[in-house]
Amino acid sequence: MLALVFATSAVFMPVSTPYNQLLILPAVLELIRHWGDLRNSISSRVLSICLAVTFWPWVGASIFLIYSFVGSVGMWWTAPFYLSLIFPLIVCYLVTKLRLSGGSVALYNPAT
Repeated sequence: MLALVFATSAVFMPVSTPYNQLLILPAVLELIRHWGDLRNSISSRVLSICLAVTFWPWVGASIFLIYSFVGSVGMWWTAPFYLSLIFPLIVCYLVTKLRLSGGSVALYNPAT
């Protein structure tokens, strides 16, 4: 439940400050921990979109890094950051979906 609170607070904070996304880390670790439950409760298309939005900043930055050696990136260097602003919403959605499907979303659960 605490992971969901952190992820929700990152949604309502100013989105132009990416250092607030550190609050999402417990929720991301919880999603990784319950990956099997999440794959069973969500359609593969929605999960693919969520993963694409999650990894786009890394892929886009790598592409622009390689392209910067060949030519000028110009004003497109900010493109990898656009979808990273949506990342807190995606994490909130996935944690909520995991919670509603019966998965245990907690920061620390000594029973497991």
